[in-house]
Amino acid sequence: MMKSIPKILILLIIVSCSPLKRLKTVTQGKVKQKDYLIEIPFKYVNDQIILPVTISNVKYDFVFDTGNPLTSIDGKLLEKIQYKSNNVSYDIGDSQGNTSNNKYISIQGLKLGEIEFQDIGGQVFDHSIYDEITGCEGIQVRGIIGSNLMRKSLWQIDYDKKIITLTDNLKNFKISSNSLTINTKSGRYDDAFVEIQLNGNKEKFVFDTGYNGFIYTDLKVLNKLGDIQKTKSIISSFTATGKYQSEVVRGYVNNITLNNSSFNNQIVNFSKRHSNLIGNKFIEHFLVTMDWQNELFYLSPKADFEDNILSTYELGFGINYSSEKVEFYSHWISDSSDNSFDLSSKILSINGINVDKMGIDELCQLWKNENNKIYTENIVLEIINEGVKKKIILEKKQLLPN
Repeated sequence: MMKSIPKILILLIIVSCSPLKRLKTVTQGKVKQKDYLIEIPFKYVNDQIILPVTISNVKYDFVFDTGNPLTSIDGKLLEKIQYKSNNVSYDIGDSQGNTSNNKYISIQGLKLGEIEFQDIGGQVFDHSIYDEITGCEGIQVRGIIGSNLMRKSLWQIDYDKKIITLTDNLKNFKISSNSLTINTKSGRYDDAFVEIQLNGNKEKFVFDTGYNGFIYTDLKVLNKLGDIQKTKSIISSFTATGKYQSEVVRGYVNNITLNNSSFNNQIVNFSKRHSNLIGNKFIEHFLVTMDWQNELFYLSPKADFEDNILSTYELGFGINYSSEKVEFYSHWISDSSDNSFDLSSKILSINGINVDKMGIDELCQLWKNENNKIYTENIVLEIINEGVKKKIILEKKQLLPN
C-alpha cells in the first residue's frame, strides 16, 4: 500500500453563531424513503472512510465523520448544486485554536445510493487541503457527512467488507450478543461520547470516524498516567482551518478499558490542548451499529487488539499531491537525535532515485508499484537544508516499547 503524508483530522467546534439558527440547521432535514435497507461500498484511504455522494446528479467523494456535528460541502460546489442559504455565517474552530468564517446552507437533495436526504443543514468551507493526501488515490474530497445527517437513519459500518449499511429499522441489523453497548449521551445534536479508562483513569472521548488514528488526548491526561514509556515527535498535520506543526507525545498504555472489555499494551497520542478523540484505528476492530435516535452504539468485536509497537524511521516523509513533491511530515525526537531538524528541508533523492525532478504521476506510480525501493532497511536521502546539500541515512528503530 502506498504511504502518504498522514495528516490528522481534528474535531471542528462552533465558536460563534446564533444558538437558535444553529439548532435549526443541525436538526433540520429528513429521508425521502421509508422501509429501506441499502449497502454502500466505501473506500478506506489513509484510514478514513470515503463515501460516494450524489448531489444534483453528480457524484462526489465525502468523508464519513461521526465527530463532525454538521455536514459540510466545498464552496466550489455551490454553483453546481441545489441549495438554500440559511442567512447566517459563523466561526468554526479546531482543537489548535484556529478559526475560520463560514456559512450555513440547506442542501436540497443528497443521495447515498438511492436513499435521498432532503433539506440537510450544512456548512461551507474549502476542502481542497484533503487533496494533499488523497490525490494519488484518484480521490477528491468535496464534503463531509456529519452526524446531523446520520441522525436521520440507522447505520452499520463493516470495516472488513468496506460497506456501510443504512436502514430505518434496527431489526434489519444483526447485533451480536457480545456487543459492547455504548450510551453515547449525544442528545439531539451533540457529539457521540465513549467513556474509556486509560490505566484506570476515566476520560470521555468523542467517537470520531473523521480521525484516522487510534486514541488522541491531552497532555493533562498523560500526566495522570504517571511514569509510562513515551516518545516525542514534531508532526505536520491539518484541520479544516489550515495546516500546522505540533509536538506529539506517544505513550505506551498498559491497559485500556471500554465497558468491561480491556485492551492491553496500546499506543496513545497526547498533545497540548487537544480534544479527546477515539478514531478509526480503534473503531475498525468492531462491527459498528449506530442508533443516534436512541443514543446507543453497539460495538461487536471482530478483531483482536494485538500488542502495539512503534517501529519507524527518525524522519517521516511522503507525497504531497498538491505541491507535487515528496515532503517530510514528522521528526521523532530521541536523546541522540538533532531536535532542530527543519521539516521544510527539500528532498532531492531517495536511495539514489531522483524524486525532485519527477512529476506527480511518476511519484504516485513509484509509491504504488515500487514502494520497496523507497522504504528499505536503511534509507539514504539527499536533501537541501538552508541552501546546503547533504546526505542523511535513516534507520528504522523500535521506539515503543523500549
